Amino acid sequence: MDLDSFYKIAGLISFIFGFINFSIVVVAKIFWNLTFKKLEQDVAILKEAEGKNSIVRHDFKNVTTSVYERMDRLEATLIKSIDEGIKTVTKICDVEIRNINRRIDEKK
Repeated sequence: MDLDSFYKIAGLISFIFGFINFSIVVVAKIFWNLTFKKLEQDVAILKEAEGKNSIVRHDFKNVTTSVYERMDRLEATLIKSIDEGIKTVTKICDVEIRNINRRIDEKK
């Protein structure tokens, strides 16, 4: 085997390894775009969605103030209705007591 044929074989082997390397890179690039790049995009979308929803999900100040306002309104409504109920019962009792007193006075 002379030096010229050795160079030809070495060149052919390097050409084959280069083609194999190129094929591996192309397959890896396609695999990367189909899997990891998609996952990175999904993670970016999730982070963006989390940023938009974090105000609602993690800020309970708005929720608690709303609940306290509703509780205060409910309490005011209940107090008002209880007061009106007591006044009504008191008026009815007063009328009944007057009627009873009138009947007693009539019998005397």
